[in-house]
Amino acid sequence: MAACRPSQQFFVDEIWPNVLAKDYGGTHCYDSSCHGVLAPNALDLLVQDPMPAGTVPLTGVWATNYMAAIEEMNCSNPSASRLLELPSGTKVHGGGKFFEPDGPEADLIKMWVTQP
Repeated sequence: MAACRPSQQFFVDEIWPNVLAKDYGGTHCYDSSCHGVLAPNALDLLVQDPMPAGTVPLTGVWATNYMAAIEEMNCSNPSASRLLELPSGTKVHGGGKFFEPDGPEADLIKMWVTQP
């Protein structure tokens, strides 16, 4: 994966609420059995409500969530990012398919690396 640092503001405004914290039929990415702190996988998300509106640079738990998410990104080829491939069903995801590879969530993930 290419190391990258996509926009923290876009993470706050779009990625967290519309991808990672979205309700997928009663399931959220941050659920403890999925990607919560006790889950045995790479994407560990620590939930803390509410998301700090306009608080960039991110600190504490939200900085940790951001760093976990960007570790799943491929900025040179966003379509090949695990953050997109796994929940879209392009690659096997233990939690199943949550969105379409060309759906709005995938579009947000692809857009993330182009935001200032």
